[in-house]
Amino acid sequence: MIMNLKERTIGIIGAKRSGKTYFTARLANKLIGEGEKLVIFDTIGELGKRIDKGRLYHIEPDNREGGDMLYQQAVSFAMLLKNYKGKQPIGVNLIDLTRDEIVDFTDIVLTTCGKIENRFWVFDEVAEYLNQFYRQSKELERLIRHGGNWKNTFIFNTQRPAYLHKNTFNLIDILIVFRLNWSRDIAVLKDLLSNTGLSDKEIKQEIEIITHQKVGEYRAYQLYLSI
Repeated sequence: MIMNLKERTIGIIGAKRSGKTYFTARLANKLIGEGEKLVIFDTIGELGKRIDKGRLYHIEPDNREGGDMLYQQAVSFAMLLKNYKGKQPIGVNLIDLTRDEIVDFTDIVLTTCGKIENRFWVFDEVAEYLNQFYRQSKELERLIRHGGNWKNTFIFNTQRPAYLHKNTFNLIDILIVFRLNWSRDIAVLKDLLSNTGLSDKEIKQEIEIITHQKVGEYRAYQLYLSI
């Protein structure tokens, strides 16, 4: 298990069924056991199943044109988050939302709650929020960029690193890599590993290992590109 995570940004990437969600949940449960305060955004309904404690609120989509139910839920969760004093993790399950709704909900929550200090933020499938080919949550990008100033820590994963916005990768301190095979993902990985101090030959060797990893196996790297 990776140690010394406080006030850092941890990016976890890997193909579908490579073990990244299980690892993310295991890491979250370890932090919960240590008394850390977690905020969890369960994007596809899988992460929450593996969290031992706390409560994730199921967010419903707007059921009619021009409806404001999503807005109301976002504001309610933001106020809960802002005023929450408990030690158990809280979060949201966004499985029923479209990508547009996920971005809208996230931006409303983060705008409404304002500055939150000393939390561990966990996002499952972060490419749904910060996709370089689609709409992005500007508030989430801002939170990750500046949240460390408020003693926040960020943990996120994705099975589609090729879709994740480059600005997000530029904020990662620790990179955890499970099996990857898609050529576009491998190209992104090469760029990331070039910021670890490894030589071209060593990067090639690392990629050979990564593409043949079994379920649950991963490599961990310290990146030197965070800004």
